[in-house]
Amino acid sequence: MLGYADPKKQILIINCAAAIAKREILFFLHADTSPPDSFLKDIEEAVCQGYSAGSFRLSFDHDHWFLQLNCWFTRFNFTPFRFGDRGLFVLKDTFKTIGGFAPDLRVLEDQEIVKRIKRAGRFKIFDQAVITSARKYLQNGIFRLQLTFILMYFLYQFGLSQERLIRIYNLFILDEKLNQKYKGSKESRILNRTAFLLWADRLSAIMHISVFFDI
Repeated sequence: MLGYADPKKQILIINCAAAIAKREILFFLHADTSPPDSFLKDIEEAVCQGYSAGSFRLSFDHDHWFLQLNCWFTRFNFTPFRFGDRGLFVLKDTFKTIGGFAPDLRVLEDQEIVKRIKRAGRFKIFDQAVITSARKYLQNGIFRLQLTFILMYFLYQFGLSQERLIRIYNLFILDEKLNQKYKGSKESRILNRTAFLLWADRLSAIMHISVFFDI
């Protein structure tokens, strides 16, 4: 388990962790997301079918109709719908070939890498869904958060710098990922970690974990 406190170094550490992983399949999963029970079997079958990468459909732990509508669209193999909260598996050789996550990105890095992965091989969308926390939507407002994500995506496509995207993110979204301080009832700091989970004989998994410590 590798610990670090600077969110700017998160991608570099994840890339290094992937480089030293000993298994041939990598699985990236957010800490607030749970994979389906069959995810090991699903990934193994996809690899046997010739897929070099893939992700699951999305579901939330909240039944708001707009969130459920968002989830419905994740069944399509359309790159703008592919983000880290869907889970991402990729062959280690493919990950190495494309150069891993872009080290200069702090937002939309998980969406950007899917574009390069798709150019390198076949990409699978599983019928099963992960379950992710709706906390950020409920905390910020469902429609406000979604509109902010859409705005950031299009501004990114038009070439807006990471620094300006981060300013927009911090202006509209309360979240621990890009802020050095989390403003709650107490001042808190964030320790980000990358953990290796050997969930199967041929599977390496990397999970992003945010741990809050009171000062």
